[in-house]
Amino acid sequence: MKKRFFALFLMTIMCLSPTNVYAENDNEQPGNDIIETVGLIQYHNVTCTVGTKKVHLKLEIQADYTMDDIGFKNITIQRSSNTSNWTNEDYANDQLIDNDDGYVIYDLPVWVNGGYYYRAYVEYYAKSYGGSEETIGDYSNYVWVG
Repeated sequence: MKKRFFALFLMTIMCLSPTNVYAENDNEQPGNDIIETVGLIQYHNVTCTVGTKKVHLKLEIQADYTMDDIGFKNITIQRSSNTSNWTNEDYANDQLIDNDDGYVIYDLPVWVNGGYYYRAYVEYYAKSYGGSEETIGDYSNYVWVG
């Protein structure tokens, strides 16, 4: 009887214990979508538009409250001839600000070669004053540069 009670007790404890859960999107690269999540980032978006031999990125991130650091890391421009196989083409510097609850870059231009599809990979980053950090990776739409 004691063994059954003990087994039931352990199962209850295990079911009620907090668990870390990580999500992954296995058809993307380089960093597979969600890297680490703690709930600091409330909204994020990246949009890619085309210019003359340039792609223009619009980057947005929003938190619920003021962060120690917030912004964009590992900004990677990828190219493809068929929208299925992507190669890292170029990198932009990390774009971080401190003491804010959001950040928008309306136009981050990147020079590219014509004749390919392009998209961006971005890691959205937030660090609270308490030391918690969150990083979410995501891809933009792709565009054709003629």
